[in-house]
Amino acid sequence: MLKGQALELLGTLMRYTKTLEQDILRTGVLDALGEQMRETDRKVKRPAIAALGELLFYIGLEQERDADVRDSLAGWHVKPYIILKVIRCLRTSADEIVSHYAVQCMLNVCAKSELTWFINADVLAGAYQLYNKKRNQHLRSACAMLMAKITGHSKAMMTSLTSKMGVDPIARGLQESITKVQLAFINILNYALFYQVPRLTSLIRAHSMLLRALMRLLEKSSGSRNSGSTSIVIAAKVLCSLSMLGDANLGFVVECFRKYKLSSSLERVVARISLLAEAKQEKLQSALLYLQKCLGVFEARCRHWSVALATDIMDTIQAHTSRRNASPAERKAMKTRVAHFPLLLEFVNSPTLREQVVDAQLVEVLSSLLVAAEGTSFPGDDTFRETLLSIVEAVSQSAQLLLELNQHVLSRLLPALVAHLNSKNSNNRFLALKILSDILIQLFRPASESIDGELKQVQALTLQVIDQLLPQYKTILKDQDTITQYGLKLLNTLVEIDPSLVTQMQKYGVTVHLMEYFQAKHLANSLHTVKLVRAVASEAAPPDFAVLRQLCQHSLVPSVIALLKHGYKTGKEWFYTPLLELVRILLFAAAGYTENEDGDLEPVKVSPIAARVLMEAGEGATELVSLLMELVLLGSGQAKSRRPSIIQIGFAPSRPGTKTGQDSSLNPHTSAVVRRLSSEVLRLLVSMYKSCQPTMLLQANLSRLSAGLAYG
Repeated sequence: MLKGQALELLGTLMRYTKTLEQDILRTGVLDALGEQMRETDRKVKRPAIAALGELLFYIGLEQERDADVRDSLAGWHVKPYIILKVIRCLRTSADEIVSHYAVQCMLNVCAKSELTWFINADVLAGAYQLYNKKRNQHLRSACAMLMAKITGHSKAMMTSLTSKMGVDPIARGLQESITKVQLAFINILNYALFYQVPRLTSLIRAHSMLLRALMRLLEKSSGSRNSGSTSIVIAAKVLCSLSMLGDANLGFVVECFRKYKLSSSLERVVARISLLAEAKQEKLQSALLYLQKCLGVFEARCRHWSVALATDIMDTIQAHTSRRNASPAERKAMKTRVAHFPLLLEFVNSPTLREQVVDAQLVEVLSSLLVAAEGTSFPGDDTFRETLLSIVEAVSQSAQLLLELNQHVLSRLLPALVAHLNSKNSNNRFLALKILSDILIQLFRPASESIDGELKQVQALTLQVIDQLLPQYKTILKDQDTITQYGLKLLNTLVEIDPSLVTQMQKYGVTVHLMEYFQAKHLANSLHTVKLVRAVASEAAPPDFAVLRQLCQHSLVPSVIALLKHGYKTGKEWFYTPLLELVRILLFAAAGYTENEDGDLEPVKVSPIAARVLMEAGEGATELVSLLMELVLLGSGQAKSRRPSIIQIGFAPSRPGTKTGQDSSLNPHTSAVVRRLSSEVLRLLVSMYKSCQPTMLLQANLSRLSAGLAYG
């Protein structure tokens, strides 16, 4: 009893002393404590190992402070059998508290000094056995941290663990509920990755639980409820693990993104950094700084992987193109790279990584891949092209990236997309056209806009791309309906931004192909088609009206009449306004007038050939009188009589029992527009009646007009 109390007192004095001279060892205290370790009485052995641990820790600390003393160990020499006495306490049969004191002693010495007393395979194995078989949480935590200290000392120690037990201890340690244990095993994993332990990649691939445990740990530690510094450090260390795992085998990162939704976890990490950015606790600020650094490292690795992977695939495709037959090893390598390629799509879809990953170099490589991959056959080529276009599409959704990288996007990426419009795959053609539309609409500026500097260069590059795109419209307008519709939508938007593009459309013959779809029966017909024809017609200039004459020669008026009937029958009111504006343009020109910017009419000279063509077109529009009268009556609510209207008679059903067109008033906005435009068009027809020899049909309709509506 007295011996135990004396040992407790000795241990307490050593713990709280400020200085300890080398002379203490001459008293034989180390040997005396070593002898007490042979005792079987727990009341003696426990305070003995506690005092011995304090003394060994102090010796190690003093040697760390004094370099001269550390080099000449005469004064602080510790006999090997003392160290062995401590190591023997790791036996599972030993008293649990004695074992705990021994483990804590080793952990303190390893953490605070460079002494290698306890850096060996026996200590590592003993600590692992205690960790596995004991249930005391404090003891298990200390054992896990001791294992981390030992394995982190050298590659040999790390190899000793993985060669005997694989990665199973690491995977199970990551699933523990004790944060100190989790932190210890993350450190062990990071040491193994850093030292590039043999067969580690295959061991991780074979153990499906490790990645799952790692990702669950990141998800849990990045949650908003965990605001402690330890959980922040765990999240940071997991990011370090992912960085090194990706360097070891990119497939691990692919699995983390696609199977375990790493992108969502990264968003939570960023949100947590923002949430705790103003924290005042020094420890918490230090942990946040560490997390930011680890996140920056992971983002940098993602950027490196993106460019390296895309470049490797590009080189492989070029090598594959230059040679007919690839070796089995080359085919296997290409298959692996193509399987990893969707990782780029995960990067650019991630709000956290997109702006970090997408840079000028990646845009250049993606542009080259678009050109090289088309027409080249290799394992998984169809899936690869779809993924490549999806990556480019994701890039096109970021307006900030497009503005920052506009030179590379316009000079390299868009020409590659224009070339991709000739792809054999219709889905790829559609996606390429959609991406072109998204980018051009964001970057295009009208040529008349006064801009300087970089924007001027952007404007010039955009016009160059449009010059490459317009010749493709001969093919686009003959493609599938979805592609044609999207092509018309893009062209209409560009013309609305800059009407002067009509001249370029004429140059490349787009107008002629456009008129093929300017009819009601064509499935590709849409509001964009009507607006484009109106825009083309509005650019006709006196005295020749060349563009308008060309439209008339391609059945402009019959198409307008057919589309007005189609709009009335199907209830598509959006047809009325652009179609009636188109009729106004035609009749103004036929009557020898143009409309200035203020909306006033000005007489103009019309060349004889233009006058003849336009007058013939105007006379061909006599059927418009009935249509316009019906629309005016409908818009004013007077077309609700029981007697069938002119339009309804024209659309009488061919089979009994089928319904006729609608017989209801237009909505208020459409009514006002139709009444105004129809009235103007009717006045123009009256003007033409006075200036030319009218046909019988035109004269009859105008008589009905004067009698019924008192126009003109």
